[in-house]
Amino acid sequence: MKTCLPICLILILLCMGCSRVITNSVPENTPESNFEYLWQEYDRLYVAFELKGVDWDSVYAIYRPQVTSQTTDEELFLITSNMLAILRDGHVNLYTPLGNYSYTAWRDQYPRNYDREILAINYLDRTMNIADTPLQYRLLDEQIGYVYIDSFGGENWGGNIEIALREMGNIQGLIVDVRNNGGGSDRNAMDIAGRFTNERRLYRHVQFRSSPKRTDFTPFRSHHFEPQGNITFTRPIVLLTNRRVFSAAESFVLMMRILPQVTVVGDTTGGGSGNPVYRELPNGWHLPLTLNLMKALVLHQMFGFRRRTRFWKVGRIAFLKQRLRYW
Repeated sequence: MKTCLPICLILILLCMGCSRVITNSVPENTPESNFEYLWQEYDRLYVAFELKGVDWDSVYAIYRPQVTSQTTDEELFLITSNMLAILRDGHVNLYTPLGNYSYTAWRDQYPRNYDREILAINYLDRTMNIADTPLQYRLLDEQIGYVYIDSFGGENWGGNIEIALREMGNIQGLIVDVRNNGGGSDRNAMDIAGRFTNERRLYRHVQFRSSPKRTDFTPFRSHHFEPQGNITFTRPIVLLTNRRVFSAAESFVLMMRILPQVTVVGDTTGGGSGNPVYRELPNGWHLPLTLNLMKALVLHQMFGFRRRTRFWKVGRIAFLKQRLRYW
């Protein structure tokens, strides 16, 4: 009993100490605390300050004095949105009951190079949809197939590309269209790209923050994709892109573009393959932030359609069909 009493006292003191630590680690729900939490999370984890040419301390000096104990939620939303806009990052968003902030200049300042109505009239009206997937496909003629992927969202459906390839039969070439695909899951992208390679391939390197110092990063980690499933299609492929190809869709382009049978055609992609992580402010607002920097394996020249605007306006994929026969 004498031995047990001191042990119990020690345990009680430890629990009290832990309780204080846990309590103190949760920021108060005040305008100042919410601002500080947001700024500090970016300061601790965000990877692209140097790449964007942003001095985060200077940003703090500008925006922190604008927040006081009397700041309303509406004012705080405006202040933090203006601050986040400096990062010019499509993965930097703020989700609140008042509305959402999203940086969209990365896509809005560029031509779409995409007309859903033209596609619907000339091509998608006769496509086959695979249930519970964003995949559509059809034969353009007996030799050329067409697949449209409007998202990589959801889980475990990438392997259904085999249904499309099997149904289209012995085609000699394929057009894969990912224009306006805003991303989703890299896993789905890898499952699809894996049907177009017969060997394991390196397609990018990534690195993460390694310390509170904003310029300290881990060594680059190599990312590969591998053959998947029961079908391997290695005949000529044209991959269509535009500026609104983003996130996991951009990862898909990185995988596809290193394949010898693939030609990427279209505008520069959105530049947002940072795999964001989500954080919650004390007031319940949510924000994603980019966790990794990516380095593509090779530089690749994409063919812009500046000189082929009319080609897209009349909605003719006949040009690509003809080219596929000679690639």
